[in-house]
Amino acid sequence: MNKLVLGGVMALVMCTALSSCNDDEEGVAMSNVEVRFSSQIQTRVVDNQWEEGDEIGIFMHYSNGALSDATVVDNVSNFKYLASTTGNITPATDLDKMYYPVSSAVSFVAYYPFDNVEDYKVRLDVSNQKRKSEIDFLYSNNQKNVQSTTSALALNFEHKMSKVIFTIKAGYGISSADLTGLSLTLRKAVTEATFSLTDAAFTLGTEALDVKALTTETTDGVKAESIMIPQECNNVAIIVSLASGKNFMYTLSSDQKWLSGKSYNYEINLTDKTVNASLSASITDWTEGEVGNVESVTSQAWSGANNTSWYAPDLSAMTLFQPEDLAGLAKLVNEGNTFEGKTIYLSADIDLNNIEWTPVGNKEETPFKGTFVGGGHQIKNLNATLKGSYNMAGLFGYSEGSIQNILVSGSCKAETDKVGLIYTGSICSINYGKIEGCRNYVNITGRMAFVSDDQTNIYVGGITGLNYGTISASQNYGSISVENINTNEKAYIHMGGISGGNSNLITGCENTRNLIARNSQVRAGGIAGLTSANTKLNPPVVGAIVNSTNIGDIIVETSHNVASAGGIVGRHSSGATIESVTNKGNINISLTAGEMVYGGGLVGQLDSAFVYSGNNQGNITVVGISGDETHATAGGIVGYNINKGEVHQAINSGIAEASVATNCYSGGIAGFNKTDDGAIVYSCCTNDGIPARWIGNATADDDLVDDTEHSDE
Repeated sequence: MNKLVLGGVMALVMCTALSSCNDDEEGVAMSNVEVRFSSQIQTRVVDNQWEEGDEIGIFMHYSNGALSDATVVDNVSNFKYLASTTGNITPATDLDKMYYPVSSAVSFVAYYPFDNVEDYKVRLDVSNQKRKSEIDFLYSNNQKNVQSTTSALALNFEHKMSKVIFTIKAGYGISSADLTGLSLTLRKAVTEATFSLTDAAFTLGTEALDVKALTTETTDGVKAESIMIPQECNNVAIIVSLASGKNFMYTLSSDQKWLSGKSYNYEINLTDKTVNASLSASITDWTEGEVGNVESVTSQAWSGANNTSWYAPDLSAMTLFQPEDLAGLAKLVNEGNTFEGKTIYLSADIDLNNIEWTPVGNKEETPFKGTFVGGGHQIKNLNATLKGSYNMAGLFGYSEGSIQNILVSGSCKAETDKVGLIYTGSICSINYGKIEGCRNYVNITGRMAFVSDDQTNIYVGGITGLNYGTISASQNYGSISVENINTNEKAYIHMGGISGGNSNLITGCENTRNLIARNSQVRAGGIAGLTSANTKLNPPVVGAIVNSTNIGDIIVETSHNVASAGGIVGRHSSGATIESVTNKGNINISLTAGEMVYGGGLVGQLDSAFVYSGNNQGNITVVGISGDETHATAGGIVGYNINKGEVHQAINSGIAEASVATNCYSGGIAGFNKTDDGAIVYSCCTNDGIPARWIGNATADDDLVDDTEHSDE
């Protein structure tokens, strides 16, 4: 089975660390004993076994309390592990390994499938039964009060959803041939809920929707199967629809409940006289399964001093051990030593102690050009703040070198009333080099308080503010919130989960957290706010995003003039390309003043650029304003496609809706496709979402879809 790639891992790596998760555990030392997990084959909805690469999220917390911010062991939170068909459970990357504390007892909470976790709650949605392996939610909390051990821990997973199975047989007046092509719908069922990893409680959504079950033909009739949210279901109606157009309705018994972890098997004998009947069910336990485990680290506190004694000009490789050494690197680079041709190794975890940090390479004239190898270590308690007239904030500022395998946590406040241009990202502010295997847990706030009628720009990303180089295999787990108080036509916010602006390559990256933008003109995307060409190079390099995933929501509030938001890119332009991407986040965008607002599952505005392949599962809500020339467009893939933009082999299963503006367009693939500018949507796309109409501005005589490409080519 082809599985969609889910979001990334919420994890901080710790190799030998002191934990300060709560008062009881303050100062607890971490060992170098890795937490290991074992697993037996797990009964699943797909082929009765784990699929290779199934993604599991695991939390480690101290045993003196339930899972919470106060008990999580030094940010060992939502680490990603991978299951195999042979029963192995392994960390997704070296950054996901867990280590035991030296003496403290710990407990583990695990779940499947891996997803974005907010406040220790997992968002569940069963409205699309086609993704059956991704809605079979599993939960484990059996490993409690564990001391450091070299033995593998077996995590016992329980099915927390309900499985509902209907076997439909031909009765009086109905032939077996009549059953071919039938469908079964569960009407008015609760399809959304949140599940608390802390106490294993469901909180059900309030909206009741229709769910179409998956059907398979058997020698005994037709089997229709659904994975459902546990719920009281006396209001749920069962609709069986034959291909001939004949419908049959059934209700469940008045006291029927679908309980967590149970399988309900119903049998329906269709007869030609059936109008309404009551069903009863036999209940069997849904088979329980087992899985695996996690790691921890050491940190040091920075005094604010710097040390450069480790630097030896004649050496090509040097190692940093203490926070003062890292501060010394910043001092040397900011004084003009680029470290070109030299490699810097980080040998331990670093605690920057929330003291204001000056970036390594704090301006364009003093870039970092060396290679920084983090070795999977954590730099924690970063306090990146704009200082004076400087416009960059992050661990690194201006980088033309290579930054590899580091995790960064803390905060970044890129707020200024002194300059009209801001670049900020947790790893670096502006990247002309390479960023590889890095992970951000820094929560970023950006605010332009510099009042000006001239151009004001904010470039904010979880990894970097502006990318002219390459970013690969990196993830963002930090929240991002940005505001530009200016509302004129020259005021911009460029915000992305990975990079605010991208003019080169982003590949194999993930964003898991929500993004919020307010005021000015906004370009916001789960991966990048803006993609364009790097005209500083000859020939120019165009932006590209490949094999990347977003599961965070994109929220644009009170935008002015023109706003573009997409699950992958806000504004995709200048020949840039997107390929093999997935969006699971929702896009919510509103306009306070101006004429145009665009929202798309993958791209908000596609301008002379290309979408070659991608999948959207999120919903798009676009709200404009009233006015003679106002436009609001929402598309399952692209909100607004102009200037020879092309959409190929894209799949949408989300809901796109534009409202309020005088000119509103909603489409399953594109909200608005401007064919007179050469924009093209090819018929090799797939729309399983809402609306069923592919192109929002299409008419009965002109569907605006090009048939020269086909999905089987």
